[in-house]
Order: sequence, then C-alpha cells, then structure tokens
Amino acid sequence: MTISSLSTFDLSDRLSNLRKLVLLGLIDGGRERELAIHERFAQSKLSGEWFRPTEEILAFIRDHVREPIQRHRSQKQRKESYYNQECQFAKNVVAFLKAKHPRRTAFNVAKETGCGGNQIAKWLEGSSAPGGPALLRLIEVYGPEILLSLTGGECQWVADAANTQKQKMLQEKIAEKAAGLAALKRQIKA
Repeated sequence: MTISSLSTFDLSDRLSNLRKLVLLGLIDGGRERELAIHERFAQSKLSGEWFRPTEEILAFIRDHVREPIQRHRSQKQRKESYYNQECQFAKNVVAFLKAKHPRRTAFNVAKETGCGGNQIAKWLEGSSAPGGPALLRLIEVYGPEILLSLTGGECQWVADAANTQKQKMLQEKIAEKAAGLAALKRQIKA
C-alpha cells in the first residue's frame, strides 16, 4: 500500500485513470497546502506524489482529512449507502406505525390511510417499503409527526411542525374533556 497526496480541481477526472485506488479523505487547501504536506513527510516519499504509509502519515490522515464527499464514492459505495438509507427509512416507517398502533398495526393503518393491508403487512415484516403514493398518503394522514420519525428528528422545521400538531391535538382533547365535564356538571345539577 502506498499513499498519494495530490492537488486538483477535478478529483473525478484525476482519479479516473487510477485503478484500485481508495480515497481515504479530502483536505481543504490548494497547491501550497500540498507542497507543505510533501515537505513535512519528505522522509517517507517514494516518488512523485506517493508516500509510504508510516504511522506519522496515518495519524495525520486521521487528524486532518474529512470524509470523502458523496460524488467521489464508487458506484458500489453509493448503492450500499442508498440501500442502507432505504432500509433505515423503512425501519423508521415501521417504528412509527407500530408506536402509533401497537395492536393490529396493519389493520389500523389500512383503515386510516386506505393503503392495502397486504402492502402494509409487507412493510411491517421488512420485505418492502412504502413507495411514493403510499408515503404521500401516510404524510397526509399522520402529518409532521411521521416526517419527524422519518428524519430522525434532525430537521428543525419538521420538529417545530410536529410540536405544533401535537399541541393542537392536545388542545382539542382538552376542549373535548372540558365539554364532557361541563355536560356532566349540568347533569348533576339537573
């Protein structure tokens, strides 16, 4: 294994000529930064931009590089990443639906959304995930609450919308209970 330090404006073009290259990461900077790195690790230089993977270089990489950005990943890595995101998405949908309806989940979700019970059962068993139309229907029925679940709570505007929805639902429940209490009081007086 050897390590390369290179400076480029078009990394994809630069890497396209190399085979079996693993991009360990990127460091911001330009030609001056690259020259400073070459000077710092001159004792480990093999030739040109190639270096032996010494402990010092590996420590520098761990401390200074940032993760390779998405467009520089291989097609296989992009597919794996997409698959993992899709699986997590499906798990988030299932977790939300099961929390919403702990019993008879498929039946209750089908009743509320109009989505097919068999389709929902496949989501729950993990053999498929909701497609576009089904997802839109879930969002229409469950609102920001399901979006919050899907984003893992990382999107502030979704969290705000979910909190607003929850507050509105609680206020409606309070109004309903207050009306029930008022009716009960009237019955007692009568």
